[in-house]
Amino acid sequence: MGKRTTTRTAARFIVLAVACAFVTLSFAAGPVRAQTTATQAFIQQLHLARAGRLDAQLFVAKAFAEGVIVEKNMQQAVGWYTRAAKKGNFEAQFQAAKILHAGGDGVKRQPLAAVKLYKAAAKRGHPGAQNWLGYAYQHGHGVIKDYTIAADWYQNSAEQGLADAQNNLALLHLVGNGVNQDHPKAVELFQKAVDQGHGFAMNNLAGMYEIGWGVTRDGEKAKELYRSAAIAGNTSAIENLKRLGVPLPPEAQQQIQQKSRASLTPALGTDAEPNDTNDVLNRGDVVAEVPSLEATDEEFEQWLAEQDDGLDDDFSSSTSSSSDPFDFVRKNWNRVNRQRNRRRKGPSETLR
Repeated sequence: MGKRTTTRTAARFIVLAVACAFVTLSFAAGPVRAQTTATQAFIQQLHLARAGRLDAQLFVAKAFAEGVIVEKNMQQAVGWYTRAAKKGNFEAQFQAAKILHAGGDGVKRQPLAAVKLYKAAAKRGHPGAQNWLGYAYQHGHGVIKDYTIAADWYQNSAEQGLADAQNNLALLHLVGNGVNQDHPKAVELFQKAVDQGHGFAMNNLAGMYEIGWGVTRDGEKAKELYRSAAIAGNTSAIENLKRLGVPLPPEAQQQIQQKSRASLTPALGTDAEPNDTNDVLNRGDVVAEVPSLEATDEEFEQWLAEQDDGLDDDFSSSTSSSSDPFDFVRKNWNRVNRQRNRRRKGPSETLR
């Protein structure tokens, strides 16, 4: 037991001495040899990253972002991603942009910088960057809101098969923002995302079947899709099942219980990462601002070395939330039903 403690202490000292960034190691349960190997690999990659090796910079950035080998540090992560982005790596450009777009965990939200990086990666065909750039234009994050440009970028990403983009483009077709209102097209795009297991798309397609937009109205199909979305963790689908009086699947009930228990346990840095562009980006701690892409390597070194100095762990934060595109329908449910009844009295046509 004493030997293992000594080994851990030595490993901590090595990282602190080499990293020069006051990194706290995060040791998980498991063989000491595996832990030491991972730690040594990180130290070696950190040396190479400082020497300018692109692959090492990406490794170090990801390690800080995930917080498995070392303690999670989004300031260090975005710093290393930005250095790699300077070299033209479009994955680094995308990852740095996402962090700057959302902010939080000690990183100031910088939408202008995020858009610049999204564009750099999107123009080179990165589907994730194309999707998020579309989201930025749709909501006016760092750019003037423009639904047409948003739709174009969503389209580029959707054609590459990204489920997020298919879902987002479908939402534009649902209401006619930047594209012609086309409910059958929305259904087609939702279905493509559903086929990839996309929880938001499942909930959205269920709404189409429940209301009868772009498809023949089918309550049982809607419930089936709501159940699948709930099992996938979509909170809106869970609420929709409750609204319809449908018993929640056991898997969904377990998720609710887990979230309830988690909410009773105070924890630091528990912001949900906005991994889907339907999440509201309402976070952003004004703690640190990342150097611009024009910064010299020396300026980056100085900035990276200072990121852990004097920072508290108790960052202010707010949890991301998700929205259901059919909320506007349900809030006016009687009006929608009256509209449907009037249309039924006229010529037969699809409710649009």
